Amino acid sequence: MANYSNISGVSGLTFSIGLAANMITMTSNGTNLSLDHVLDMATHKIIGVVNPSNPQDAMTLNYANSNYINLSQKGSANGVSTLDANGKIPVAQLPNSVMEYKGAWDATTNFPVLSDAGTATKALKKIQDLTYTAKTAGLAGNQITIAYTATGTKGSEVVTQVGNAISVDIESGVSTASDIKTAVDNFAGIKVDVALVGAGTELETAPVSATNLAGGQDIANNGDVYRVSVEGTQNLGSGNITFYVGDFAIYNGSKWERSPMADGVQSVFGRTGVVEAEAGDYTAADITNVAAGTIEATDVQAAINELDGDVGLKADKVVSATSGHLAGLDSNGNLTDSGIAATSLTGNIQTIAIPIAVLNTVSTYALPNSSIVKNVTLVVESVYNAGTISAAVGAVSILASTDSNILVADQYSNVSIVKIATGAVVTVTVAGSPAFGSAVLYVDIITSTIA
Repeated sequence: MANYSNISGVSGLTFSIGLAANMITMTSNGTNLSLDHVLDMATHKIIGVVNPSNPQDAMTLNYANSNYINLSQKGSANGVSTLDANGKIPVAQLPNSVMEYKGAWDATTNFPVLSDAGTATKALKKIQDLTYTAKTAGLAGNQITIAYTATGTKGSEVVTQVGNAISVDIESGVSTASDIKTAVDNFAGIKVDVALVGAGTELETAPVSATNLAGGQDIANNGDVYRVSVEGTQNLGSGNITFYVGDFAIYNGSKWERSPMADGVQSVFGRTGVVEAEAGDYTAADITNVAAGTIEATDVQAAINELDGDVGLKADKVVSATSGHLAGLDSNGNLTDSGIAATSLTGNIQTIAIPIAVLNTVSTYALPNSSIVKNVTLVVESVYNAGTISAAVGAVSILASTDSNILVADQYSNVSIVKIATGAVVTVTVAGSPAFGSAVLYVDIITSTIA
C-alpha cells in the first residue's frame, strides 16, 4: 500500500492507494474510497521497484526468483527440507546413507519380513481364526486397527471403517470366522484382505480393544536397521545367517548384514537372554578349590582324586574286597583281599599234642613253623598246690582256672584263625607256685596253605 500526503492540490489529508482483486482502493483519513472501475493491468507491470524494504512493497519477478524459495521446492528433489512439529527434519527427507532404526525383528519367524531384494511388505495381524492383511504394502499398513464389538447379530455382521480404524460388530461366541470374513469381504473400500486360519466354523469373541496390524514396511533403504529380539537363522537371499538377541540387521543397499552386539556376550552354554546355571553346565574340574590341610589340589575334581588316593593307603580299608574272604597284607603293609574264603579252611584241621612233664614259672613251647593255628588247648592233668595258669599265642590268651580245688581242668579258648610265623611259640605262665603232675598242650592247626 502506497501512502500520499497530497493528491490534486488537496492538503491536510492523507490518502492511501492500493490494489486488491483488480480493484483500486483509496483510503482518506480512515475512510475507504473505491473507484467505480475495475483495474485492468493488461500487459502493464509495476516497474522500478528494487530491494523492497518490507513485505508490503512491490518487487520485480527477477528479485523474487533470486531471493525467495518457491513452495514447490519444499521437500522436493533439489529443493529444501522441511521441519516437522518438533523442529526436526523428517526421516523421509534424510539421505539413505543415514542409519534409520526400524524396530525389533524376530529372526526365528523373519517378522517383519526382510529380504535382500528390499521389497516392501504388507502389515498383517492374526485375530482369533482370521488373518487381516493390509491391501497396500508399506509402513502405513501398521496404522490400521481391527476391533470387534459385541452388539451384532450372526449372519448380519456390520463393518465400519473410519480412517485406519476398522470395526466389526459381531454376535460374540455365535458369529463364526466365515461370517466375519463374508462381512469384511463385502464391505466396499475396505483397507484389508482377510483370510481364514481354521475351517471357518470357529466361534469368534469380541476382543477388548482395537489391535494394530504389524510388520508392514516400505522398500528397504540403505542404512535401515532392525534390532534382533528373538535369535534364529534366516536366509534373506545371500545364504544362512545366524542372528543373536541384541544383534543388528543392517541393509547395505543390496543385502541385509549382521552386526554383532558390540562387546557383548552372545551366549552362555549355548543359551541367550537371562541365563541361569543348570545341571551339567560345570564339571568338578571347573570349580576352584582352595588348598588346605593335606589337600593340595586347586580344583574340586583333583581334590576328590587326592582323597580317593588317601583312602587307598589306609590300613583299615580294603578296596574291592569280596565278602567272606580272608584279609591279607600287600608289600606295603596295607590290607588286601587274600582271595581265600574262610569257609575253605574248615576241612583240614590237625591236632598236635605237646606233652608237658613239668610246668615252670614261665615256659615256652614251639609250634610247627608257618602253621595255621585254629585252637590252642592247654590241658592240666593234675594240680597239687593253689595258683593260676595262663597261656598265650601271640596276643591271644588262654586263661587257666583260679579255682585251686580243681585237680583236672581243661583250659582252652578258640583263638579263631591265626597264622603262625616261623619260630612262633606258646608261652605258658605259672603264678602262685602251684605244683603239677603233668599237662598237655593241644594245638589245632590247619594244614591248608595260604599264599
